[in-house]
Amino acid sequence: MSATARKTAPMPTDILARKGGAPLVSLTAYTTPMAQVMDGICDFVLVGDSVGMVLHGLPSTLEVTMEMMILHGQAVRRGLTQSMLVIDMPFGSYEQSPAQAFENAARLMRETGAGAVKLEGGEVMKDTIAFLTKRGIPVMAHIGLTPQSIHTLGGYKVQGRGAAATQLMADAQAVTRAGAFAVVLEKVPQALADQITETVAIPTIGIGASARCDGQILVVDDMLGLSSTLEVTMEMMILHGQAVRRGLTQSMLVIDMPFGSYEQSPAQAFENAARLMRETGAGAVKLEGGEVMKDTIAFLTKRGIPVMAHIGLTPQSIHTLGGYKVQGRGAAATQLMADAQAVTRAGAFAVVLEKVPQALADQITETVAIPTIGIGASAQCDGQILVVDDMLGLFTAFKAKFVKRYAHLGDDAKAAVQAYADEVTARSFPGPEHVFSDEVSKT
Repeated sequence: MSATARKTAPMPTDILARKGGAPLVSLTAYTTPMAQVMDGICDFVLVGDSVGMVLHGLPSTLEVTMEMMILHGQAVRRGLTQSMLVIDMPFGSYEQSPAQAFENAARLMRETGAGAVKLEGGEVMKDTIAFLTKRGIPVMAHIGLTPQSIHTLGGYKVQGRGAAATQLMADAQAVTRAGAFAVVLEKVPQALADQITETVAIPTIGIGASARCDGQILVVDDMLGLSSTLEVTMEMMILHGQAVRRGLTQSMLVIDMPFGSYEQSPAQAFENAARLMRETGAGAVKLEGGEVMKDTIAFLTKRGIPVMAHIGLTPQSIHTLGGYKVQGRGAAATQLMADAQAVTRAGAFAVVLEKVPQALADQITETVAIPTIGIGASAQCDGQILVVDDMLGLFTAFKAKFVKRYAHLGDDAKAAVQAYADEVTARSFPGPEHVFSDEVSKT
């Protein structure tokens, strides 16, 4: 059952029952507003100890306290009604003994309303996991790269390569026998992750593991904070594609093919495009490139994959384009026109023109037989597109010339926070109307 089909949050037994079924969707959250965004989209939301690095500026997760986890767990719980809350047990709160682990796990669940706890470690933690699960504490295990052990692991390195694969498999089997209802596999070789997923009877949740895991998880701030599009993976596109699809009933979903997923060959492009459409329910894919991609576009369209082309400034090629520069000026206009005509002949149903001189965009629009979708091109294009975070002013790091902000949500939030900080500093907040007297009001 999909998260959106539920009216109540799943239980750990529901997560366990998803083994081998529809992929489990999960993200980390630390605040109520972000939890509200995820609610009903994710099967479970994890309050990860990564909060220490993401929100508290700590150098690692080792300094995260029970109090931090409880504070953020309570905040996230307020935003969830249809997704299960799982909370990390911080470093030092469970390793000493099963009794210590129970005391702290019970406190976390009692004070946050979490449905389960997550703890790191394989065979070494099997007795603790068994102790907790037999006493009513559902446990999600975490093996592979365990961030709380970075000093003994030698840093944030891939785990389970070579001979170490045997131990990682043993870890997975140990936490399964101990009663964990799921296990996170972090930074594990894909083949090993696949083998573990096929072997153990509980869902595997991948992060830097394999798309074949029973589910995926990402730190939401990592997910939203990439510096370019080159780092985007198929798994990221599928995760977000599935989320967006659940919110659409009257608009078509088009999904980008990420860098490296289609350039190698038409066959590679078809395999990944088919996967994107199959796993997200998208109605079409978008890929970057003009004449150089005409054979790939033709290959896809002849095999039932609708393609939206993208020419001009193609962000996946910023290193060869020399940055985010206007494309098609001067003599380069001839090539851009040739690109537009090539993707049209190849069977694309539309073409995005990004950061193209207005006159050239108008000429292409008049020449080709498919709709042109402008972004920094011309109002005479057949359609327009903007990044919604730019349009709403949520992304404030910079503003491209072609962006018009129809709202200033990011600026408004920043201004409000600053006003609040100023009033707190000046001790003008809270005012008399915001505080309570010692006496109960009679009205």
